[in-house]
Amino acid sequence: MGGDYAGGTAIQDKQWAIVTGIRSINPNVLVTAHGDRTQSAYSQWAGYTGFNLNNIYTDGTEYTYAATEYARSPVMPFILFEGWYEGYQGTYTAADCRRQAYCSLLSGACGHMYGNVPIWDFGSAASSTGGVTASLTHLSDTGTVQMQYVQTLFQSYPWWRLEPKTDTSLVTGSLGTGASRIC
Repeated sequence: MGGDYAGGTAIQDKQWAIVTGIRSINPNVLVTAHGDRTQSAYSQWAGYTGFNLNNIYTDGTEYTYAATEYARSPVMPFILFEGWYEGYQGTYTAADCRRQAYCSLLSGACGHMYGNVPIWDFGSAASSTGGVTASLTHLSDTGTVQMQYVQTLFQSYPWWRLEPKTDTSLVTGSLGTGASRIC
């Protein structure tokens, strides 16, 4: 639900009617929403009974949002639904995308979505070669390849048993803040 913004109650009610229809066929589906940047889906959709997969939509400070959602009661699983995309406005790098993935997963998220501008926009802003060609050209970009390492690492361990550390028992200095936060 959503579509990059929450809308108002009237719009949300209409979208929830679609969820109700889907649930009449399959009552066990996961339901989440794509809301406003820097707000969790929970903060916008929790009032709808059956909303069951929270997410964060961040601005480069994943820890702040993840810590809030991890501490939420009652507990609800959450994912990093959207952060910055590799190549966005020419400033976000593969390292930024790696940091987003590791930071959100090590701060309690049960999943993460990676973004790459030419793949996301299907080539419309990246080139004049067409969507398929532009997208296929970027499947080997640094960040895209490195997301495989994230997946391999977390599949190697029972990641669902990880608990975020919020003290300095594992580091000798400050944990930092914002994009410099050690998770």
